[in-house]
Amino acid sequence: MTASTRQRSEHFHARDTVYQTQKTTRATTTFFAAATRPEVHHRTLSITTTIFNMSPLSLAMMHLVVLTLVVSAAAFEFLPDNAAVSYHPKAFTPAESVAIIKLMKQLPVEFDDRVDKSVKRTNYFDKGGAVTSKDSKYRWIFEKILPLYAPPPSQQYNDECDGSSDLEDFVSRIDFILLHEFDGGGFFDWHVDVKPGDNTGRTHNINVMLTERSQYAGGVLTVGLDDIPAQQGDCYSYPASFPHKVADITNGRRHTFIIAMKDLPEGEQSSTAKLDQVRQDYWETAERNHQQLCASNPSESKLHLLYGEFLTALGRPDEEVDAKYADMYASTKEAEEYAINFQNQGEMLEKDGRIEESKGYLNMAIMIRSRILKIEHTSTQRRAHHEDMTLAFVHL
Repeated sequence: MTASTRQRSEHFHARDTVYQTQKTTRATTTFFAAATRPEVHHRTLSITTTIFNMSPLSLAMMHLVVLTLVVSAAAFEFLPDNAAVSYHPKAFTPAESVAIIKLMKQLPVEFDDRVDKSVKRTNYFDKGGAVTSKDSKYRWIFEKILPLYAPPPSQQYNDECDGSSDLEDFVSRIDFILLHEFDGGGFFDWHVDVKPGDNTGRTHNINVMLTERSQYAGGVLTVGLDDIPAQQGDCYSYPASFPHKVADITNGRRHTFIIAMKDLPEGEQSSTAKLDQVRQDYWETAERNHQQLCASNPSESKLHLLYGEFLTALGRPDEEVDAKYADMYASTKEAEEYAINFQNQGEMLEKDGRIEESKGYLNMAIMIRSRILKIEHTSTQRRAHHEDMTLAFVHL
């Protein structure tokens, strides 16, 4: 076992701490980060100055416009601004949503309460012939979902397909179906459903929100940088490789129907050049999403952990992987403790004459501490800027 491999194995003992400390609401933190960006304050100051100089008639007109926007936002909320997320409001009626719940609850129940994965939910699961056969009791659900997605699945990897068997092809690419049931206290923190080289062939999740929004509190699904404003009957899909989470359910019960889609398991003989290119593009898109998400949420330890695991699965160089794990450690409350631990282990190995092995541990301690200093410097700058802008508002 190489020094780097042994060192990397040490990273995973931090998972419990990272998973457990991430199960908190971060809306306040996200708002503060946005409110302290210079460009946001610049726009706010410009708008404030303009309002002070407007006539009563202009103010009245502006009030009408703002009221219209607020009403529109209340009616439609904000749809995800992400080409990878497909959103179809009201794809199913309330009656059909309830029918899906009843249908899925005929299946055996599975209680999923894993602290190490930061998830607490109830599952109803089905796959195989019961799902894919032509006389499947789920057939009507698939028939309603298929027209929402273009091009048809049968044409994604086969240019010669005549489109006559779109439904059969769609169904053949279903890995499994699942009903998620979240009660008060339920949650599912940041995670991904597929990684490079896991040979599952998983590609996308197609979800249908089955519960009316007034029946539960919390439970917002976040995919990458986007919150999904799902209402009962809405259908939405996203790459299974994108980090996503379900916020804590604070009250009520939330049901979601999930279809796990796949292409073909990697390595099958039927793989084509076009399919190989699709897979390559898929993972490149997934990596860009990891990068954007970590950059936008530098204090989210779990996101750095997921990106580190992604890089490991891709077989990236040890230095690149270790740098991402250093980001993870540095973003935790125990950052200095981790640095001390790596330094102590490195020094012990050095005393034992295991010089090469010690380098990985000592280097990790250095990387963590350099990131701690950078985080502290950035925080100081943000606080100073926030104070300056507060004073500017006071003097307006």
